[in-house]
Amino acid sequence: MRSKDKSAAKSGRRLTSWQSLILLLFACAASFALIKFILWALNTPFFQIQSIEISQLNYQDESEIRQLTNFALRKNILRFNLTALEDSLRKLEYIRQARAYRALPHTIRLIIEEKSLLALFCEPSGLCVIDTDGKRAGSPRTGKVYDLPIIDQCPKSGEKYYRAVNFLRAAKKLSPPIYNEINQLTYNDDTLTALIGDYITPVFIGKKDFPQSVMKLWILINKSDIKLTDMTCADLRYSGKIFYAPK
Repeated sequence: MRSKDKSAAKSGRRLTSWQSLILLLFACAASFALIKFILWALNTPFFQIQSIEISQLNYQDESEIRQLTNFALRKNILRFNLTALEDSLRKLEYIRQARAYRALPHTIRLIIEEKSLLALFCEPSGLCVIDTDGKRAGSPRTGKVYDLPIIDQCPKSGEKYYRAVNFLRAAKKLSPPIYNEINQLTYNDDTLTALIGDYITPVFIGKKDFPQSVMKLWILINKSDIKLTDMTCADLRYSGKIFYAPK
């Protein structure tokens, strides 16, 4: 009985050894096939980039993006460095963020997030566009519509500049309809003045508490007994009060 048990155990060990060998051979074959497939995929024309899709743009010229991306055409999509392309796109003027994705077998998709624009700024050399951080976003592009207020007669840095930027930022965040009514910001001596509406009514803005100034401007436009078009000017500089001069 003991000899039979020993022979059965040896047979089981031999069977296990054969199974292990078969599994090893199968794993080697699978690995070899996978390597062959990867080498084929990295070199076959089937995975060449044939098109680049770009998300909708408002301000950034698509032609500039095409100039940066056309070199990718006919390259292998699996080898292509998406991170390097994203870094190049972020250097363009109006682009805040860029993401590139592979759409196999042969398309690159670009998701572009443009900068949030705040105003046009009058420089000695002409107009430039600034974003909501107060930084230069780019130059106005031919054929693009910039429905933005203009900051005029103001230095490009310092307390006056950021007073104008912070007021516009507060208006855009708290009340987009009020922001859209602002045509221009300028300075009358040291007084920040907003030119409002179709009739360009001057409204004097305080030096701080811009959310309150935006609220007052909303009341002035929507709730006052006299229309903005019937005022020569309005003054929001005094706490809790709104003054205006009728025509």
